[in-house]
Amino acid sequence: MAQELFSYSCESCNTHICTYSNEWVEISETYSTYENPQNYAEVGLERVKLDRAGSKDSELERCTLRPLRCKRCQTGLGLLCVRAPEEKKRYQ
Repeated sequence: MAQELFSYSCESCNTHICTYSNEWVEISETYSTYENPQNYAEVGLERVKLDRAGSKDSELERCTLRPLRCKRCQTGLGLLCVRAPEEKKRYQ
């Protein structure tokens, strides 16, 4: 069965950001991440090398997060989990 792919563009400048399959893991009521990183292709994302720790008492506590922004206009788009303890590897 073919997977349904979604394509997203930056709301600020309309640059193509990424294409991914519609498979998600819910982190909290307001945050989700993709289920299968192999089904994710980023084009217009820039990974900002300003890593920070996940918030205390959150699902991402003890994870290292990296901000993501649009390559063209530098608008902040979200966070990427770059390191996680074994029990939270699904967020990487």
